[in-house]
Amino acid sequence: MNSALKKSPNEETATGPGSSLFLTLRIPALPEFGPMLPQSNFIGTTILAKLLDAKLEEACQASEAAGFTGPLNCAVLVFTVRQAHESARIIAANLAKLHLIACAKIYRWDAGELILRHLFPANGQDIKKEELDAICETCAEQTNAAINQILKLLPPPGPQP
Repeated sequence: MNSALKKSPNEETATGPGSSLFLTLRIPALPEFGPMLPQSNFIGTTILAKLLDAKLEEACQASEAAGFTGPLNCAVLVFTVRQAHESARIIAANLAKLHLIACAKIYRWDAGELILRHLFPANGQDIKKEELDAICETCAEQTNAAINQILKLLPPPGPQP
């Protein structure tokens, strides 16, 4: 695993009681894995968020519980942490253990410049908030599609014969 973190400008703003880290996961569709990697794995996102929360808390880095959206193959997780770079190292190390690191990108919100600073992997690019919004929109579309599929499986409302 390339555990090197990208050094970011304004690194002094990368620490504090409320630094925000954004983790994006993009796991490619692999139909041959079928039920092992379903496209609507929302429980996987929940479990990953809880695991990473526990690891950050164990290291005294978590300021509050993670927020998250989307199925595991297209997820965005948001962490409020004490030290952004140390927290990113913890997140990356745990993603590596789960074999998810190749599909992950970690960003730190730079409020001074209104941009997401790319921390991991080291060769990544910073992105504007609008680009993160587009990623979140993709997650929302996948979430809505999964909900619609579930609703089609449910019996119609009202009395059943």
